[in-house]
Amino acid sequence: MGNATAQRPKEEMTKPVKWMMSALLLGTFLPLSPSLIGQAATTTAPTASVATNANTTADVQVAAGKLTFAQEKLPALKFEAAKVADGEQTGLGLVKTDNAPVVKISNLLGSGEPWQLKVSLSEFQAVKLLKKAASGADDKRTLTGATLVFPKKNLTAKAEKALPTATTTTPVRAGADAMTLIDAGRDAGMGAVDLDLSPITLTLPRVDYAGNYQATVTYSLVSGPNQ
Repeated sequence: MGNATAQRPKEEMTKPVKWMMSALLLGTFLPLSPSLIGQAATTTAPTASVATNANTTADVQVAAGKLTFAQEKLPALKFEAAKVADGEQTGLGLVKTDNAPVVKISNLLGSGEPWQLKVSLSEFQAVKLLKKAASGADDKRTLTGATLVFPKKNLTAKAEKALPTATTTTPVRAGADAMTLIDAGRDAGMGAVDLDLSPITLTLPRVDYAGNYQATVTYSLVSGPNQ
């Protein structure tokens, strides 16, 4: 009797443990009810995002500029020394200096219209003769018939496709009408264009009097179709 009484509480204490283990095992193998499955799906599914787009515009006004020379002073042309001669002297090149003789052009018209660079040459006049004529005649001697030959294909631009038509090799005759040096067609020669004059040459006619002679070279920028 004493042993049976002593063992009963121990058996009663182990019953709740067995029931709990059974409940855990049943929960592992029994399927969830449909209501529980629905609740689980509702709580784990991501919420779909909704985007709303709206368009507007961005505007900017671009002002037109000018067709002009991009330097305050164009390069002077100083040629090699010539001689008193009874015939024509050709191929007189420029005296070499540290600065290359470059004509810089800025085309900021913004229209793509054609443009030209024209050049003319006045007659060479005697600035100072080495010796006055014995008769006391006027010292303003003139070299009639001098010509300038400008280089061809010495144009550079920031964009290769923007290069205008190559320069002409037709001599520019002193005292004659202006010649077209650069002929830029539509949509060509936009932005910065440089013309290197380094290979330019001078041809002189017969020279009877020694001294220093000078002529004026006039460059003109013209927009519109070449006339």
